[in-house]
Amino acid sequence: MKLLRVLAVTLFALVVTPTICAAQDSFWGVSASFTPTWKTPDNFKVVFRADSVDLSGSEFRVGIVRGRTPGGDWGISFVRKSLKSGGVVDGEEGRYVLGDDVMLTGGTLERFGVFGTIKDRVQIGILMGIGAAQIKGTATRNNTTAVPAAEALRPLNLDIKFSPLARLELGVAIIVAEGFKVRASGGLTYPGYTTFSVGGIFLFER
Repeated sequence: MKLLRVLAVTLFALVVTPTICAAQDSFWGVSASFTPTWKTPDNFKVVFRADSVDLSGSEFRVGIVRGRTPGGDWGISFVRKSLKSGGVVDGEEGRYVLGDDVMLTGGTLERFGVFGTIKDRVQIGILMGIGAAQIKGTATRNNTTAVPAAEALRPLNLDIKFSPLARLELGVAIIVAEGFKVRASGGLTYPGYTTFSVGGIFLFER
């Protein structure tokens, strides 16, 4: 599957590049980001073995990073994805409608690799991440039966109660001051896509 290949490449990059970064003069810091809206496109229905999928929500991340102001960074983030009430997964085992309490809570290993810098101020790069989240909340199956939301959101109908998390986004970071960057990104953020995410990174370089 194309999605699995993407996850495999992302995982490889996350394992290799932190070692390279750590060998340089890097610093610890903190990060945070917010995504107002993400949405699961219908072509993701193969992941859920469904006839149609209509999911959306928002996302918040906060984490610990290590990197350099003129370079990239890597770190670990706490992730909370809320799912909008009324989201639908119409699959082999029935039609699931999400309640108003569904949330994905977990963590990811992340890496922002810079491949271009404009006038030592604007960085262009790729933001990669992979992890897992617990699925909380309830859903209604076939408009009659209340079930755990994990029953609707588990990938490939596997008997698990967690969801994989992944991101592969194009990012642009602006160096505001030494040790402080503001970053915007957009792209894959499994289980969906986002057109816009904004956040900041503060490195303790002093």
